[in-house]
Amino acid sequence: MRTIVFYLILFLLIVACSCSTPKRDADKILKKITKITIVANQASEDGILDDDEADMINKLSNELSILEEKIKNKYNDDLNKAEIIDKRLREEKNDKIMRDFMKAMYLLYECKGAEKLK
Repeated sequence: MRTIVFYLILFLLIVACSCSTPKRDADKILKKITKITIVANQASEDGILDDDEADMINKLSNELSILEEKIKNKYNDDLNKAEIIDKRLREEKNDKIMRDFMKAMYLLYECKGAEKLK
């Protein structure tokens, strides 16, 4: 009996943790954007973008694009959920994340070696 209860609880926890909502998906995007911002700011500190930095930024940017495409396709037929994501990304508390991201991207393109970015 304990074994059955254990596996039932384990199953319910797995299902509960794996359920995705529009807000969670928006938070995944924000988390990825924050990571890219940190890496981009570190890379642009010296004004030179080396191969390793460019590779890392390209990799993270590609991951962000894949994530955004996956989420876009997921909510393509549900405009209400797509709107929830859009509102979440535009919330005042997330505005700084987005502005910092844009500033970091701008600074990257002022670096020597910016042509390595895709």
